[in-house]
Amino acid sequence: MITTHVESMLRDQKRHSVAVAEMHLLSPERLAQVRSLRDGYENLVRSVLQEAQNAGLLRRDIPMKYLCLCLLGLMNRLEIWYRGSGALSPNEFAQLLEAIFLTGAAARPAA
Repeated sequence: MITTHVESMLRDQKRHSVAVAEMHLLSPERLAQVRSLRDGYENLVRSVLQEAQNAGLLRRDIPMKYLCLCLLGLMNRLEIWYRGSGALSPNEFAQLLEAIFLTGAAARPAA
């Protein structure tokens, strides 16, 4: 899910950037449609995370609302600063975000 999201965001970087920046210019009807699509996607992400949490793969001490918001927050603003000319491909960058979300960025204690 993370890889697909990141690759989509970075493949259509300009479209995502414009959509976020200019959403306020939509007619009330179109804005309601876009918000409905967004809410549906957030529900999908939340359900995937909930399944992982129920399976014991994600922490249970963090409310699902915040797990979902944190993950979407990590992924949804990439178009602002990601440059394709950097060292990581979109797929490699998705793997990095996945590792940070699933295992954290803290150093692992020495064995």
